[in-house]
Amino acid sequence: MFEKLIAGWKVSSEVRKLVFKDKSIMIYPVVIALLSFIELIAIAAVLFIPFAISSASQQASNTITTVALVLFYIAVTFTSTFLSIAMLIAFRSFLSGKKIGLMAAINEAKPYAGLAFQWALFYGIIVTVLRIFESRFRGVGSRIIGAVGSLALATSTLFVLPVILDEKAGPVDAIKKSADFIVHNLGSSFGGIVYSDIYGTLLLLGAIALAAIGFYTASFSVIAAVVLFLVAIVIFLAALLVPSTTFTLYKLILYEHVAHGTKLPDGISKEALETSIGKIKKGK
Repeated sequence: MFEKLIAGWKVSSEVRKLVFKDKSIMIYPVVIALLSFIELIAIAAVLFIPFAISSASQQASNTITTVALVLFYIAVTFTSTFLSIAMLIAFRSFLSGKKIGLMAAINEAKPYAGLAFQWALFYGIIVTVLRIFESRFRGVGSRIIGAVGSLALATSTLFVLPVILDEKAGPVDAIKKSADFIVHNLGSSFGGIVYSDIYGTLLLLGAIALAAIGFYTASFSVIAAVVLFLVAIVIFLAALLVPSTTFTLYKLILYEHVAHGTKLPDGISKEALETSIGKIKKGK
């Protein structure tokens, strides 16, 4: 098991180096985050503000909350899916030696807009139903159901993006192919996931430590405190964006190599990747 984890960490590190070679890739998660925030504000403004200034009944309020959740999950999932597909297209282009910008990648991703919306609708409804079902329970039971449901959904949809990109699959087929790929290829461990989590966690802890030092420093140097807080914010954003971007590209490389026999990008170790999922044994 530890051999798989170490191999997975190595591959994730190699993918992260590729990301840093084309830093423009990082603009995609930034745009996704900004648009998702705008969508949240827009949905809240349209649906919640009118009821906040009126005497709406509890039933009406619950209905509006449910509608808002569905719309939010659909909007954010569509934005994330479509722009992530554009990012994967841009990454592929970069690996082939032809670097393209954000708008060019979006134009190439337009044929996938319909599939992205279908997936967003499917996923949004599933998540909303899960949240409603979770809300029917109280205390520890609610948390357990929510955690188990979220974990099952997150795991089964790990490879939906590369499946949609490569297979042009609809939502049901995409989740089936993603789950099937995991069951038949990933073995008992997947080191890249653990590596991404560790990397992000270390960055996050670093950001928290700097913010704490900045808070202490503020009592005798405001300028130093402000600098430390700004650095902490930058590291915090990196803790969110770099591991998630690395993992998204990691999954594309892994899926295409294992499912389609695609040649690995330069700098990615075939032995390490295949060891991480138990495809080969050391010395064989």
